[in-house]
Amino acid sequence: MLGGALTIAIAGAFVKEALDRGGEPESLLTVRYLMAAALLGIPLIATGSLPRSKRGLLLAFAIGLTMWIVGSLEFEALDRLPLSVVIVILFISPIWIALYSRLVRGEHLGWQRYIAFLVVLTGIVLLVGPKFDDYDLLGVGFALVSSLGWASILILIDSGRRAGDFSPPAVVGTAVIVAGAIALCVEPSALQNEFGESDRLLYVLGLGVAGAIALWLFSLGMRESHVFDVVVVGASEPLFAVVLGATFFDERLGPAQLFGILLVAAGVITVIRSDRQPWRPRSRTGASRQKQP
Repeated sequence: MLGGALTIAIAGAFVKEALDRGGEPESLLTVRYLMAAALLGIPLIATGSLPRSKRGLLLAFAIGLTMWIVGSLEFEALDRLPLSVVIVILFISPIWIALYSRLVRGEHLGWQRYIAFLVVLTGIVLLVGPKFDDYDLLGVGFALVSSLGWASILILIDSGRRAGDFSPPAVVGTAVIVAGAIALCVEPSALQNEFGESDRLLYVLGLGVAGAIALWLFSLGMRESHVFDVVVVGASEPLFAVVLGATFFDERLGPAQLFGILLVAAGVITVIRSDRQPWRPRSRTGASRQKQP
C-alpha cells in the first residue's frame, strides 16, 4: 500500500511536468486510463483471468464507469480550486468508508483506526497548507463527489472480493479497460495530442506507467487488508509528493510541513499495525464476534 502511495506521488510529478509543457488535463486523464488498460487489462485477457460471473462483469463495468466519472470530476475540481484544497477534500474518503462499514456492515473498526485517520488528516493539512478563503462552491462540490466516488469504487471492489465474485487485481484490470474505452470515446484525439509532442512524451509515458503500477499495488493490498486501512495508508501520497518536490523541484519544507510528515508517518504506521488486528462485525444474534479480514 505504501508502494502504491509512492507511485501515485511519482505519477503526480509526471502530470505536473506534462501540464507545464502544454498537456491537456482531459487528454492526460485519457492516456492514464488507456495505459493502465494496456498494462493491467491486456494480460488478464491473454491469460483468461477476467471476472467470469455475470455479477463480477457488471461490477467491473460499474467500477470502470465510476472511475472515469470520478477522474473527470477530480480534474474539474483542480481547474477551479487550489491543489492543496482538493487534496484535503479527497482525503475525507475514509469517512465515507467508515460510515458504510459501521452503518451497513456493522463493523467496529476500533478507536485506534479513527484516531490514526485524524492524525494523518492533520498531517496532510500541514503538508499541503490550504488557506481559508472564498473558494468556488461548484469546485468544492466536484471534489466532495469525487471523494465519495473513490470511496464507492473501493467499497464495490471490497464487496465483490468478499462475495467471491473476483479478486481485486482482476476487477481493477477489467475496470480500467472500461474507463479507458469511455475516456477514448469522449476524447478521441487524446493520444495524438499527448504522444505527438516529443518534449513531454517521457512525462506522459511516466504518468501512465506509474498510475498503472499504483492501481495494481493497491489492488494487491485489498486482497488481505480492510478497505479503510488501504485508503488511509494510500493517503500518505502527499508525504511522498512533498519529499519528491523538495528533492527534484527544489521546493523548500517549512517547520509545519516537517511536523506534518511526522504526523502522517505516525498515523500510517498505526494503521498498518492496526490492520493486523481483527475488527468486530455485527452478528445475527446481536453479539459481536472476532473475525479476520
